[in-house]
Amino acid sequence: MARVEAAAARTTSVGLDHSVTVGALTVCSKRRLATWRGRHLALSPRELDILALLARHRGETLSRSFLIRHLWSEEQAGEVRLIDRHIMKLRKKLDDPAIAIQTVRGVGYRLVSP
Repeated sequence: MARVEAAAARTTSVGLDHSVTVGALTVCSKRRLATWRGRHLALSPRELDILALLARHRGETLSRSFLIRHLWSEEQAGEVRLIDRHIMKLRKKLDDPAIAIQTVRGVGYRLVSP
């Protein structure tokens, strides 16, 4: 299952269009830019990577291990709380009920938009 998920992640990132729009949020992985309602979001590189991955899989619940496998090196793979800290920061920066990063208890996170 992990090999299938890794192959799917590589396939989706290879496409020509590197930007994803969810409601008023636009994330462009290629240009390393995220905008919320037309204004630039000041995100760290890791926050941008997490947000881009969640946006590409919007509505799907992504496990912490899935996020770590796709965004961190093997040495950091045991530190699942890294994800929690970055998600907390992202929530503060996206402080708007129109878009939310939901916690799925015991599993991981998902990006939702009405």
